[in-house]
Amino acid sequence: MKEPDASQPSDDLPASNWKRPLPAPHPPLRFSPGSILASAIARRQREVAAVSRQASELFSAHLERDAAFRKLLAKMAEQNLRSRLQVMGKVWSDVAEGFRAPNWPPDADVYELISIMEGGIPLVWIPPAQVIDDLVSADAETRSEVLVASRDAVLRSCRDRLGEVAGPNLAHCVKLLVESVDVAEHGSWGAAQALAASVWDTLIRGLARNSVELQKPSRRGPRFEYPHFRDQLPRFSDDTLLSRVRSVCVLEPIHSALTAFHGGVVPEVYSRHATAHATSPRQYTVANSLIAMMLAVSLIREIEETGWACTIEDDESPDSDEPAL
Repeated sequence: MKEPDASQPSDDLPASNWKRPLPAPHPPLRFSPGSILASAIARRQREVAAVSRQASELFSAHLERDAAFRKLLAKMAEQNLRSRLQVMGKVWSDVAEGFRAPNWPPDADVYELISIMEGGIPLVWIPPAQVIDDLVSADAETRSEVLVASRDAVLRSCRDRLGEVAGPNLAHCVKLLVESVDVAEHGSWGAAQALAASVWDTLIRGLARNSVELQKPSRRGPRFEYPHFRDQLPRFSDDTLLSRVRSVCVLEPIHSALTAFHGGVVPEVYSRHATAHATSPRQYTVANSLIAMMLAVSLIREIEETGWACTIEDDESPDSDEPAL
């Protein structure tokens, strides 16, 4: 597939919404040992090594008879090391920013967190670190009980993260998610779950509109389908780049939320499809309501942070005289 020109907006992304696309699961670039480029690099390394040996022999002669020269070199080496450490610190800071979510406990085991997210519970941006510690300490069967016991802290965290989203194209989604938190705080958990699920659905469709890979090809053109969208999302693995760990973790719970449901026994774990098509008490629970809100808040906060292109279907103001919600 031809790589898009990074200097121009693509045909799939309107110029007004041109932002960074969703991360694709490409492996890191590696050089082939037998390639022309690798050979050129190896040749240059040999040339540099030869010059370094000559310089070392020259400096050695001066070092033996010139104490001032030795002090000068020592000072230059110290300054060079300090400069290199500063550069390395900046690089590591940039990598760490993409690696660790700000709400993760400092000593968290990423693989333990991944296991929880694979089970459908979002852990990026929300909930607070203490709730994450409690979830890690619990087994898979009791984690929903931990969420319910921590519902006040989870809702506060959701509200705080929504206050950090300033993108104008996301404003109405933020407003609706705040309403979801409001009604949950007043005990209307079912209404909160249904509303949060709808907003989250709007967001994932908004992401798909800006990515041909996330849409299923058809004779009538690319279209959105849940199974195809889910299967195209990058998943965490040992090959995931450190700078992309956080973003990939945001997407991880989507796989569980979009598990197929075509009727029959209604699942007890959170399901977008069961929430929309099976209003059963097995699906509509306090725990699932919290997860629905957490999914939407985690995703919209990451869109704000990364600048992923998310085109809401109706970004224009309504022409109708009816007041907007």
